[in-house]
Amino acid sequence: MGESSTGGKAWQVGLYANTIIQKLQGELTGKNPRAKANARASLARLRKLGTSAYSPWMVIGDQVLSDWPEDKLGVPSEGSYAVRAVTATLRLYALHQQSQSSRMAAQITADDNEERQQQRRSTAFGAVCRKINLDLDSSQGVRKRLDNVYAASDFDGIVKNLCPLIALIRASKQSDSAKQIDYCQLAQDLYLVQFDDARQSVFFRWGRDYFCFPPSDKNSSPRSSKNQTAE
Repeated sequence: MGESSTGGKAWQVGLYANTIIQKLQGELTGKNPRAKANARASLARLRKLGTSAYSPWMVIGDQVLSDWPEDKLGVPSEGSYAVRAVTATLRLYALHQQSQSSRMAAQITADDNEERQQQRRSTAFGAVCRKINLDLDSSQGVRKRLDNVYAASDFDGIVKNLCPLIALIRASKQSDSAKQIDYCQLAQDLYLVQFDDARQSVFFRWGRDYFCFPPSDKNSSPRSSKNQTAE
């Protein structure tokens, strides 16, 4: 598969995963009690993905497969990169949204292109990891977990090591809006990271977004801010 077709498919994976997430998020934060309860139940099931002795497809197949865009992503199969990326993204979002009343998935809505780029950069996975603790000198816990992601030998290992980072983001003392992640982009990354020739590019971007944190999001110098969560 060529680079352009891989990137195009990654974009479709991101769009599809984000569509599911935004629907769940809308129901969860909406005013319809039945829809809210159904969304909570769906998220609880999604959080079980990846656990041992859990066969998900008859339970979550309606969410993942019912509207699967075969014209864009082909016929879904259990081991396909697209299916794995979508289900992993949904699992991470479900962990992120757990016990949160506000929206944890970013909505990129700005009309101005420059503002949209700023929104995307601020809600990129690496940038949100940086917000756990802006002070690099006391952020060894976060950086160790990121190292574990990079060192993982396979896709399942990457996802497994992303889970504790999501938990740290959820528990951080930042504002709810500062915790939001662009899950459309994260789903694309989780698709691309399965290709040997794209994996390092994904990790580079996460590292860049972590260390080159958007200046407009810094309330103080990262190295002088000592009042962040020390993880």
